[in-house]
Amino acid sequence: MYLYHLKPKNLEGSILYPLNQIKERFPEAYHDHYKKYQNRADLPKIQVPKTGLTWSDFLHFSPYDFRALKAAAMSGLRDYAEHFAAFDRDYFRVDSHDLEADKLFIFFNRKKKGSTNDHNIAAEEIAPFSEYKGELPTEISEEQIDDYRLAIESGRGPLLFSRSVHVLYAGSVCVENTVVFSTGTGGG
Repeated sequence: MYLYHLKPKNLEGSILYPLNQIKERFPEAYHDHYKKYQNRADLPKIQVPKTGLTWSDFLHFSPYDFRALKAAAMSGLRDYAEHFAAFDRDYFRVDSHDLEADKLFIFFNRKKKGSTNDHNIAAEEIAPFSEYKGELPTEISEEQIDDYRLAIESGRGPLLFSRSVHVLYAGSVCVENTVVFSTGTGGG
């Protein structure tokens, strides 16, 4: 299965690191990476059940091809097209078979519409990737499109992965020979 990761705008070298490792290795770049949590400051410290690790000990991949994610969001929100510049990025496509299976976990992200901003993760929302036998969603949900709409209408930018499944990897990944795609003109 292919997994996708946004190409950091300030990637140093050819290795993707989890946020906690960036903090240790590249303190200057860490602040740029941490900005995405400015309104969710508790999230990087949240414990991920069944792993003994925190949110920021993982690289976060998506099962969604970002080109399809952007197309679905744009078709559901045509009146808000100018707000989707965040989708115009480069991203890496990584084969899950190239990663260490015991370090891969699925976060199902099952928060219901109207739930609070509580970022705690329930144990049933996490599964070892190797034990999961179902199909991971590869299409954006209506709830996710609604979240985008609500974020835009309230003056915030949309969180690209709101309500989407995440594949968490407890390690670093060399992307030197990895396929890079682009969803638009913004580049990465």
